[in-house]
Amino acid sequence: MNPSYSVDIDIPNLLRILRKIHKVPPLIRREDRSSGAYDPKVASLGPYHHGKPELQPCEEAKRLALQIFLKGHNHGQEFFQEKVFEVISEARDYYIEGSTDEYTNEEFAEMMLLDSCFLISLIYPSTVNLLEPQRHLDYVPLLLLLGSLAYSSILGHDVFLMENQIPFKILMLLITLRYENGRDSMSKFLQMTAWDKFDEQLHEDIKQRLEDSSPVHLLEALRTILVWEKPQASPLQIAERTARNYTDEKGNVDFLKHEKTFRSAKDLKAKGIFFRPSSSKSFKAINFNSFAFYGKLELPPTYVSGFSKAVFANLIAYEICPNHSFDWSVICYVNFMKKLIDSPADVKELREKRILLTPLTDEDVVRLYKDLNTFEMVTADNDIYEKQKIQQHYDSKTKTWMAQLFYIYFSSPWTVVAWIVGVFVLILTVLQTYFTINPKSDSGR
Repeated sequence: MNPSYSVDIDIPNLLRILRKIHKVPPLIRREDRSSGAYDPKVASLGPYHHGKPELQPCEEAKRLALQIFLKGHNHGQEFFQEKVFEVISEARDYYIEGSTDEYTNEEFAEMMLLDSCFLISLIYPSTVNLLEPQRHLDYVPLLLLLGSLAYSSILGHDVFLMENQIPFKILMLLITLRYENGRDSMSKFLQMTAWDKFDEQLHEDIKQRLEDSSPVHLLEALRTILVWEKPQASPLQIAERTARNYTDEKGNVDFLKHEKTFRSAKDLKAKGIFFRPSSSKSFKAINFNSFAFYGKLELPPTYVSGFSKAVFANLIAYEICPNHSFDWSVICYVNFMKKLIDSPADVKELREKRILLTPLTDEDVVRLYKDLNTFEMVTADNDIYEKQKIQQHYDSKTKTWMAQLFYIYFSSPWTVVAWIVGVFVLILTVLQTYFTINPKSDSGR
């Protein structure tokens, strides 16, 4: 008899071990619709783009940032470089094999220190109290050296590229060694990037979430903020959901089942589905409720800027990369929004409901979402966002007729007034006709 073997595999732990700071897969680069969304414009962070001639002007700014970082602290550069050197082997392991071989440990530690201090010197002043100008004066020379355009390009674009990352562990090591409120600053920065505002009520929860999830880099930390509400499903649960969405009642593969769905926000509104901002900002906070004569679709408020295309593109690339945990929350969200946003009228509807918060024109927002490529990933987003429930409401004839009646007669106060006046005139006409046919007899005769 052959002996039987039982191997218990801790999948979450295995995935943590395998996580790396990846390069963008060649297939994604070949199909790039986002016009250089994966390459830094001003500053290299980490080894992948280090030494590129077009990024060399920023190296002087990194030296200045290190001086600013050290100013007013009891310890000098040697202290912080030694702290980085203590974890340099672990830092190397975050990058793909062979990408750091050309650097000695001393050179690599210096790169990590310079790049991290540069990034921290951009993050920290953007989060401290603006009513305390003295805390900002030390950073003014760096801003003047970079210029406002380069400064905004780095913070909005370069720091969230998948190939342009520093290990998050090193960032947190240095920022907490230098600033007592370093963790607060990182949480505030990520919230401002995600939502263009700081939410005091979520602050402690987000700090704890970042500590518990131990993100590999800043891009993953941002993703943690964006999808932080619900825990990840296991790979087995993801596979089961995906199988359900692509099979019919008899278990046969039916890809048309996935394609049979609603179209745009304007179409849903015409079917009596109203949009509301959800109380949670997580991309997973999409909820739908169908009532007797209408539906309510709650969507997370999302800030969309000119840099959002690159950030979304890199989040999508991150979720597609090998060794990821099969959690495609950002891809699911983008696919969902791409279906809702087909024309400027759809953007207008979501913007007026305070779901899309953006300084861009409606046409630019449409173009942004159309340009995002999710590479037709097979995901379980039907189940995640209750698309089947929305589809059932969309297909209901009764609810459609009631919605059409509402939009014809109750879409504005004036149509309501006109409807009431019309009904009143109709009643008067009926009464007049009745009394004309049946005149009231004279009681005195």
